[in-house]
Amino acid sequence: MKNHKIMYLISATLVFGLSGCTTLRLSPDNPISLQNRTKADTMQSCEEVLTKMRFVIEKYDVEQGFITTKPLRGGQFFEPWRRDNIGAANAKTANMHSILRTATLNISEDAGSVNVACDVQVRRLSIPEKELSSFRHVSESFTGGDVSMQRLAITSDEAEWIPMEPDRILAKQILGTIKHKATGK
Repeated sequence: MKNHKIMYLISATLVFGLSGCTTLRLSPDNPISLQNRTKADTMQSCEEVLTKMRFVIEKYDVEQGFITTKPLRGGQFFEPWRRDNIGAANAKTANMHSILRTATLNISEDAGSVNVACDVQVRRLSIPEKELSSFRHVSESFTGGDVSMQRLAITSDEAEWIPMEPDRILAKQILGTIKHKATGK
C-alpha cells in the first residue's frame, strides 16, 4: 500500500512538473466574425479589450481597420493581475526571459459582418556575453557605475531582440474576449 502512494506521488509530480515544458502547437485561427456590428463599434471594443489587458495602443486607424500596440513586457510570477501569460509554457517563458509582446488586429467588413483577426508577435532579449580580460574588471563587464552604486546599462549595440514564434494562445484569448464583449455570450 505504501509503495502505491509513493508511485502515485512521483507520477503526479512528474505530470505537473513537465506539463509546462512542452510547447502547445495550434493551427492559425481564422478571424472571428461578428454579426450586426459596425466597424467603428468593433474597433472600440477591441481597444477596450487590449487596454484592459495592459496593452498601450500605438496605432489606431478606423479607415484601414488596423490596431497595433506598443510592445508589452511579459508578466512575471509576482504579477497575478497580468493577463498576458496564457498557459504554463507562456508563463515559464515570461519568467525565464525578458520578452515583449506586440498585438496587431485587422478589422474588416464583409456583407453585414465584421471580421477581426489577431496576431501577437513575441521577441526575446538577448545580451551577448562579454569577454573578461582580468578579474579586477569582472564587475565592470556586467554593470556600470562605481563600487558603491552598480547599474545595469545595456547599449543598443549589445542588446538584440530576437523574434520568437507568435503567441497564438494569447491571440486566441484576445479574440475570444472581443467576441464575448461584442456579443455578450
